[in-house]
Amino acid sequence: MSRSSKGVATAKRSKTGAFSYWLRELRAPFFTASIVPITLGAAVAWNYFGSFSLWTFLLSLAVTLCLHAGANVVNDYFDYENGCDIVNKEFIPMFSGGSRLLVEGILSPNSVYIVAIGFFVVGVLSSLILFFVRGWIVLGIVAMGAITGYFYTKRIATRGLGELCVGLDFGPLAVTGSYFVQTGVLDFNPIWASIPVGLMIANILWINEVPDIPADKKVGKKTLVARMGKRKAIQAFKAILILTYLSIGMGVLFNLLPLLCLITFLTVPLAVKAIRSSSEHVGTGRPLAPANVAMVKIHLVAGLLLSAAFTLSRLLAGILP
Repeated sequence: MSRSSKGVATAKRSKTGAFSYWLRELRAPFFTASIVPITLGAAVAWNYFGSFSLWTFLLSLAVTLCLHAGANVVNDYFDYENGCDIVNKEFIPMFSGGSRLLVEGILSPNSVYIVAIGFFVVGVLSSLILFFVRGWIVLGIVAMGAITGYFYTKRIATRGLGELCVGLDFGPLAVTGSYFVQTGVLDFNPIWASIPVGLMIANILWINEVPDIPADKKVGKKTLVARMGKRKAIQAFKAILILTYLSIGMGVLFNLLPLLCLITFLTVPLAVKAIRSSSEHVGTGRPLAPANVAMVKIHLVAGLLLSAAFTLSRLLAGILP
């Protein structure tokens, strides 16, 4: 191989490596947290109004993903700056302890911060298109998402409000926002559907924070999980998971959700696995990762099943009760 060929090959590998690093920094696998509520909001709108705008759906998704990416990156930066990720020795790769790219010296803090701000700016500017279609409410929703995303680690999580904030952002706020963009209407229709999704994403964060408890305490990051301690936090994780399914069952029982939403109970075996794994972690010190994985799967599968239930209920109107 000639020197020029070797140089091209090295450059390609370098670009591929940089791309993979930034995907890791963005924590791209967790973008399902944005995809699920935006899809669900559009499905609820279709169920009640029978209309769907692909371009507003895609733009809503793009805006949400930008804000999500910005939040992931900037909070990785803040957790590095406050020393939390540096002292964290019990992290679970991909789930807790951040991306580790700053700790490992692969990316520079300045570049990470600039990229984070860039995503926030692109997200907010992109939302202006939706503003011209739907008005000021869109900007209010986007502004709330951007502000809470930026200040999550620096101000919100340290006050024990992080889990609640994430549940609201990726539950009621995102689902209602997607519904509003499709319909131009703010009403109760998407609210109950957003509750289980919000509980599930909050519970992903909740179980991910358990290994971070010692590091969070060392740097004064007083998350609600850290305040409760491992054993109580695990019990709360189970309670939130059970409450998720109860909210779906109660929604169907009181005609707040379509009957087909009961198909989400197909994910109960995953919930049992998550509960069992979290219990074994406390009792025997076994790895917590299976509970983390199961919770991510529950959110994705149950969230998409909720969307499918609303869509099919519209198509089968007059056949189903």
